[in-house]
Amino acid sequence: MKSKLKQIIPLIIILAFTTLTSCRRASDNGLIDGLWRIDQIDYFEQGQQPSTIHPQGFFIAIQLELLQLDNYNPVATAIISYDKDKKTLGLDFPYNPDAALLRKFGIMQNPCVINVEHLNHKRMVLTTGSSRITCTRF
Repeated sequence: MKSKLKQIIPLIIILAFTTLTSCRRASDNGLIDGLWRIDQIDYFEQGQQPSTIHPQGFFIAIQLELLQLDNYNPVATAIISYDKDKKTLGLDFPYNPDAALLRKFGIMQNPCVINVEHLNHKRMVLTTGSSRITCTRF
């Protein structure tokens, strides 16, 4: 019995180490990660009256280092750099989507830095120099 136990113990230890030390990427983005429905976009462009739209079916999905703009189909993907302390979200769309498409989502240029004005478990408000994007967690 002792010889079988001596054989089983090393196997149990090896199994424990392999299962406890498995690699899995974890996000450090905190509350900003998730699927956000865009409820309202306010545009503040120089020389023009402020305008507000309430888009239907527009979403922002954020996970790890990626942000995806979506209107029931993915339309553009950005690489992000999120700074929780400064409350800024840097966006770079490497495949250069159409500027008019980005503008529909309240993003006026590529690359850009967006301020995270408000963020909790239910709401997120992003601001640029010329737009405010109000979102609800979906």
